[in-house]
Amino acid sequence: MNNLEKFLTNRYRIKKALGSGAFSEVYLAEDIKSGEECAVKVMDLERLPDKEKGFHYDLFLRESQMLQDLDHPGIPEFCDF
Repeated sequence: MNNLEKFLTNRYRIKKALGSGAFSEVYLAEDIKSGEECAVKVMDLERLPDKEKGFHYDLFLRESQMLQDLDHPGIPEFCDF
């Protein structure tokens, strides 16, 4: 079991895959601490050439920062990074 799988197992119970993109996957999960449903986005840099990893990681960080600032009933609440 790799570090990501250990983290997901200890923090989230994955229910099903919701979608995937070029370098990430999104899952419907249950937060083990709160019992609430959530979406978990997992970035997989191994899918990218080395020269693109930093750029896409920065995009992932910006997306998480933007989601933290949003407050709307139609957008899932940001809970962790």
